[in-house]
Amino acid sequence: CICTLARPAGLERCLQAIARAEIRSLAERVFILVVDNGPDARTESVCRNNGIPGLPELHYVAEPERGISFARNRALREALAREADLVAFVDDDDVPEPDWLTELVTTQDETDAEIVYGRWVLPDGVQIPKLLEQVGFLRPKQFGSLNRYGVPRGAATCNVLLARALIERMATEGPVFAPAFARCGGGDTEFFVRAHGKGTSHAIADRSRVIRSWDPDRLTMRGVLRRSFRLGHSL
Repeated sequence: CICTLARPAGLERCLQAIARAEIRSLAERVFILVVDNGPDARTESVCRNNGIPGLPELHYVAEPERGISFARNRALREALAREADLVAFVDDDDVPEPDWLTELVTTQDETDAEIVYGRWVLPDGVQIPKLLEQVGFLRPKQFGSLNRYGVPRGAATCNVLLARALIERMATEGPVFAPAFARCGGGDTEFFVRAHGKGTSHAIADRSRVIRSWDPDRLTMRGVLRRSFRLGHSL
């Protein structure tokens, strides 16, 4: 599942990476679900007229209720309606490595975990300004420790696999991703905290990696302060 908002070029780059992924070795049927939170004609065109060789079956849906929580919840509903047993999320401006999905699925097969966390890495050549070198969220986490809620540090929906049973169980209590975080962000962290508080099993797919896209404005003091404000809602 890819939730997107006004990033047609980034989405196309992400889809091209998925087309290169090593998914043919998977026994399971694989399909892509793009949830457009615009909606945006350019984004729809990328999905309906992609012409990307090797791309798996792709479904495009528009979610007009603005906010990342609404887009993620729509993605879950649409995926389960299409009989998905496992749901993987990646971000629209990131580039999954070729074995990103097989590593997630293999880890889930081996552990039967209901949440499997993958990693993210910085693109080659990205230089973090010296002034911002100590900003923790600008650097990839190695999942070597847990936060105070028992969630691996660095866990995010940019690379995660969720089991259908977990999604259905959490949905009985209300929206899986809380609408309160729709505009500020942090809803993925809040979801992980709730899930772990209920004893949900998790595993780490350390070799599953996506390459994060870092726009230049994210590596400025203004960008860091803006993201810090968002993170403060959920930490």
